[in-house]
Amino acid sequence: MNDPSLLQVLVGASRLPADGHRSTLIVEAEDEHLEALRLQLSRAQGSLPVLIRHAVLAATPDAVLTWFRYNDKRMNGVLPLERWQIEYPNIQLDCQETCQAKTLAQILGGWPAACDGEQGIELTISQGDPIEVLNGAGEWLQRIQRIKIESPQAKTLWLEACDAWLQQRGFRMDPEVPLSWNLDQTATEMIRTQAENNNLYQQLQADKELHAKREEELLVALQHVFPYSAYREKRPDLAQYKDSGLVNHFVAHGISEGVDLHFDSVLNEVQSLREERAEEAAKLELLENKTRQTAQQLELLKDLFARLMVNARAK
Repeated sequence: MNDPSLLQVLVGASRLPADGHRSTLIVEAEDEHLEALRLQLSRAQGSLPVLIRHAVLAATPDAVLTWFRYNDKRMNGVLPLERWQIEYPNIQLDCQETCQAKTLAQILGGWPAACDGEQGIELTISQGDPIEVLNGAGEWLQRIQRIKIESPQAKTLWLEACDAWLQQRGFRMDPEVPLSWNLDQTATEMIRTQAENNNLYQQLQADKELHAKREEELLVALQHVFPYSAYREKRPDLAQYKDSGLVNHFVAHGISEGVDLHFDSVLNEVQSLREERAEEAAKLELLENKTRQTAQQLELLKDLFARLMVNARAK
């Protein structure tokens, strides 16, 4: 049953809808149907709220699809000959071509009637792969209240797959209208809550990983300043522990056991390091002085050698 309060989207149509005063978007892949629709629209009395777009729909933007054309034009679409021959043994393939597809989300994004973000949408799919069309709806799927499939052999070809896909997204099959699904608000809310919970869990996992990485970085930093000797003196039972083991033991047990290090040895090590650097600096300065003295002595020797050479030549 059509709901006049919903925007109407028709994927594939050979004629304008009967309820022509309802805001309607038609997405048509067939050139012949497209021209017929435009001719009908030009002949219609008054200004009908109908927008026609030429496109083959897929799940991803700019996907390259093969479009098959048959002697029975109702079968034109993405299904190859061998699949149709199961249902229609006498069907013949006229030609096939590749085409660049668009997504339903791209088409709906350019429809002024849908840009207010308020009205729900009734979607009828009569052309192409319904799962591909629905996957390409993106966030627009949240606006779709009712979905119908009217393509040839839809029950055989698409019912099972579409029902499974739509059930997972909060749609329930209409018991009175074949191949129709209505949005179940309760199921949708449960699915949305589950998605939010999944997002929170993923964020928690990310936070835990970040926390673990931070702990590892702090432990590495602690290892550079930890008073190993002082801890070994206070805990002789840990004498067999390596340095990294001592740090881990202190973090896991020593702090809670009240082992008070005050890190005095760290200060001593820092002071010792300063003294060693001072001694090295003094040694370096002494070496530089000796180098300067040696250079001066070399200059004196050069001067003396030059004078001796002059005297020797004079003799």
